[in-house]
Amino acid sequence: MFGLVLSSFFCLAVVSDDKLTVPEWDGQLRATALLQDVYGEKLKAAKTAEQKSALGKDILRVAKEESDPANKYVGL
Repeated sequence: MFGLVLSSFFCLAVVSDDKLTVPEWDGQLRATALLQDVYGEKLKAAKTAEQKSALGKDILRVAKEESDPANKYVGL
């Protein structure tokens, strides 16, 4: 049942007219540099699957709250 609800949600998301555009390349480069500055050491230190998963969840959480489109795009 949960899978059906989840797949329905994703289908609705794909059909939605609220599509975001891909940010300009310069913005993506800036956002990538910022991500590396903020998370670079943590990315290097994450060795286990649990550490990588926790770090990925943290980056995803921050990206979802981000207002700058390039930062959000790179974080997601």
